[in-house]
Amino acid sequence: FSWAPFVGIFIARVSRGRTVREFVMGVLVVPTLVGVLWFAVLGGSAVKLELDNPGTMTDAEGAVNVEGALFQLFENLPASLLLTIGALILIALFFVTSADSGALVMGMIATGGNPEPSKQVRTLFTLITALLAISLLIAGGLVALQTAAILIALPFSIVMLLICWSTVVAFQRERRIYDKAERAQLVAHIGDHYGLEVESENERGIRFPWVRRRDPGASDGGNASG
Repeated sequence: FSWAPFVGIFIARVSRGRTVREFVMGVLVVPTLVGVLWFAVLGGSAVKLELDNPGTMTDAEGAVNVEGALFQLFENLPASLLLTIGALILIALFFVTSADSGALVMGMIATGGNPEPSKQVRTLFTLITALLAISLLIAGGLVALQTAAILIALPFSIVMLLICWSTVVAFQRERRIYDKAERAQLVAHIGDHYGLEVESENERGIRFPWVRRRDPGASDGGNASG
């Protein structure tokens, strides 16, 4: 939940103008497949290496060094230097893009929803984020940083639930506005000539998209039946 607010806003920002299919493929399908492939290949290789050579990936107590497990695996694979350099590049890109997207979203919120906050604002929030992370690491190490992220995520979970509810309400309101506009357009072109009232299938609960019925108070405009 701590990642959800800024990641959701950032994805919505960069996905503007794209179709739903492009969004689903680029945000959901492709990253999921790449993640599955990554964990299947590297995770499977690490498990196989540990089964064939016990103690390669674990210490004497059987614990795994989480921070260095990836590089321990690369040391036992061909072209370990190239794999290590590639992993460092990927890690750097991950942190840079995460910091950039986070600074962009915080800048958008701080400037009243401006989709293009200035570079000064984005730089300011980048520095603030870096200083907070460094302070937490110095104060209590990685555990303090992880604990802070979890504690901050708790109140945000309530906010996210409210946002989900507001999204449902917004969709329902948009649908009602669309139905009202479509009925008004239909009445403007047909109903005025024949004294017809138009109801949507949501109102009638039937299969036909639109039902026209005769308004008893309307004058006879022709031989058309209601």
